[in-house]
Amino acid sequence: MLKWCARVLHRWRTPGSPGRSIRDGTSGHGSKDAATAKPERRHLPEGFNLFPARAIGYWQSEDQPDLPHPRDFVDPTWDGEERAKVVAYLDDAYYVRGALGYSWCRMGCPETMDVFLEMGSKDFTDGFWIFPEGFVHYVKKHSVKPHSLFLEDIRKNEYKIPVLVPRIKPEHRNCELLDRITTHLKDAMKAHEALRVAALRMVITGAQYARIEKQDNLTDEEVVRILRDEIQKRLEAVEQYRLGNRQDLADKETEEVAILRAYLPEGST
Repeated sequence: MLKWCARVLHRWRTPGSPGRSIRDGTSGHGSKDAATAKPERRHLPEGFNLFPARAIGYWQSEDQPDLPHPRDFVDPTWDGEERAKVVAYLDDAYYVRGALGYSWCRMGCPETMDVFLEMGSKDFTDGFWIFPEGFVHYVKKHSVKPHSLFLEDIRKNEYKIPVLVPRIKPEHRNCELLDRITTHLKDAMKAHEALRVAALRMVITGAQYARIEKQDNLTDEEVVRILRDEIQKRLEAVEQYRLGNRQDLADKETEEVAILRAYLPEGST
C-alpha cells in the first residue's frame, strides 16, 4: 500500500490544491448495482474545466497490473458514521462521462460486461476529484476506505458537494474531431466491431494523456497529430510482422491504418 501511495501521490499536489492526473476509464470498474443507481445524478455544468484534477479509485486489470486491487483497502473497522457521510457524498456527485470500456467488480460480484457494453461505465466528480462508479460501489458494498487525501478534502467541505459553475470559455471545449471519434467508438462497441474498437480506443487513450499533459481540451490539429502517431506505429508494426512471416497480423494492422486514415483531413496521408 505504501508503495502505491508513493507512486500516486507524486502526481498530486498538496491537499489544498488540485493535482495533475486523470486516468481514463478503459480498464473497467464497477458493478450492475452501481451502474443503475441514482439515474437522476446531476451532469457536470457545461463549460466546467476539470483540468487539473485528482483521480481516485482506478483498479488493477490485465492491461494495468500495476494499479492497486480494492481488497488492499478494505477496512471493516472504518467509522460507520463517516462512512455513511462519504457514501452520501459520492451519491451526490456530478456525472462526468460514460467511460469507454467494460466493467466488473473485482470483489466477486456478478460480471456486468453486457450492461456496460450497452451503456458505458460512468465517472463522477465533485469538481476536484474524479472517481469511477466502481469506486462508489466498493465503498458502499465492500467497506473500501478512500485515500486519506480524499477524506481530508471532503471533511473540509463538511461532506457536502460544492456548487460548480462554468469556468472555461466555449471555444475551449472538446474539439469536434475527438467528439466524432468518441461517438464512433461507442457505436463500434455496440456493434461488436472489435477491430474498429481497438483502433479508436488507442486514439482516445492517447487523447486523454495529451489532455492531462496540456491541462486543457485538445484542438482538432492536436488530435490529428495523435492519429498520425497511431498510424505510424501500425505501419512500423506491419513491416515487423512481414519480416516475421506473420501476414495475418500485418493485415490486421493495415486494416486499422485504413480505419484511422478516414479521420485525417482531406488530402492528408
